[in-house]
Amino acid sequence: MQSQIFHSLLNHPVNIILSKTGDIIEVKGGDNLVTKMAEASGLEDQFSLNMMKKSLEKEFGSEALSNSYKQMTFIYPSKKVKLEDTWKNQYSGKLQANNTWTLKAVSADTINLTGTADVIMDVTEAATAMHLKGTQKTNITTNAITGFIKKMTVEGTSTGSSSMTQMQDQEIPTTIASFTSYELIPNLNEPINN
Repeated sequence: MQSQIFHSLLNHPVNIILSKTGDIIEVKGGDNLVTKMAEASGLEDQFSLNMMKKSLEKEFGSEALSNSYKQMTFIYPSKKVKLEDTWKNQYSGKLQANNTWTLKAVSADTINLTGTADVIMDVTEAATAMHLKGTQKTNITTNAITGFIKKMTVEGTSTGSSSMTQMQDQEIPTTIASFTSYELIPNLNEPINN
């Protein structure tokens, strides 16, 4: 079932409307994607399908996709900046981040940005909850013409507590250290400049 659900993600376009800063104005297609994924599950009774849709909406609905994609696109200032200038923005959702960005380098082909952020992870599900605070550092190389990310690394550490209903919501000290790397596959996803 899981394979069928995730296979339904292929060849299903999701359209994103962005501001010049990369802030997401609208995501179109996420809710249709959720419906397609639920139908691909093979479940037939309406109650199970609705429960599946509710679950998938948390990760793949238009609002969830907007919050997730924003971390990859909302990186630009609202005003013109020079090398070593900084600007701030915020993300919300399960991961909240107060970011400070710095323009590090500009060439004919690429732009290099760095970012530091104070983050709050606040995830509450039916059986578990996690409340963490921490920091993260981001390094980004973008295409100077299109603005799309070519490569991005995010390194962070957050600490706090987790709890599980089956353990009577007893708080468990929790630390998450992460290193995530994203890289655009050349000539496959990058838009063509006309």
